[in-house]
Amino acid sequence: MGALSEGHGLAEAFCNAEQTLELALYDVPNNELPQPTPINEVIDFCKEKYPNARVYPVAMDLDAAAGEVKSVS
Repeated sequence: MGALSEGHGLAEAFCNAEQTLELALYDVPNNELPQPTPINEVIDFCKEKYPNARVYPVAMDLDAAAGEVKSVS
């Protein structure tokens, strides 16, 4: 299942979702990236668990994310 995101308004929620996915996946080799969950499965899951939630697909640029992430060590 994909990431769930919140925010104060739709724009912030989209930004948070994009950043969450980038941080979770930026260093995963391309051949090991998980397959996206079909949108219908996500919608069905959310209808059952979070009936007031809205579902939107989120895209990100993993190459750009990898260039922006800094090591904390």
